[in-house]
Amino acid sequence: MTKWAVSALVAMTLTACASSGGDKKPSAQATEQATTPVQTNVKFDSYAEVAYKCKEGKVLAMYGIKDNVVAGVQVVHQDIQSPLMLRTTNPKYNEFSTSGRHITWTQNLASPADVKTAKAQGLSRLVTGKNPDGSAGVGVGVVAGNCDVDKAMTAQLPNMKDEDKVKWLGK
Repeated sequence: MTKWAVSALVAMTLTACASSGGDKKPSAQATEQATTPVQTNVKFDSYAEVAYKCKEGKVLAMYGIKDNVVAGVQVVHQDIQSPLMLRTTNPKYNEFSTSGRHITWTQNLASPADVKTAKAQGLSRLVTGKNPDGSAGVGVGVVAGNCDVDKAMTAQLPNMKDEDKVKWLGK
């Protein structure tokens, strides 16, 4: 899919019901417990779209707000759209995670009123591989980190065509 409507796809996905199924591995129980979404089957009241410039490129994030809480997010990075990620119980950050796919987006703690100005730690995913000794290894791979809000672009997003958002991501 070369061109698609970013906002339309994100909005459709955010309004769809999200499930928190997925396999839990006993060896990663502590990690998964910290990133288990606290809400499922969410229908959001409103949305906030934010543009970020990260160390590894640009990211568009569409936050879903429910009952005056930033409750979910979906991000687009390098023409790849994440699945819906729901808010976890992390008290230090706005942390959002998928179940089963081990993808996480972390934003500095922000309320719906200031979600468009808060920096993000970034997008990460759980990766598996082999340690130097040949044993199985599990770690976190950063996809996009150290993300600053692009204030000028964030202000333009509500009035931009979806094609122009896609072009901005590619620049």
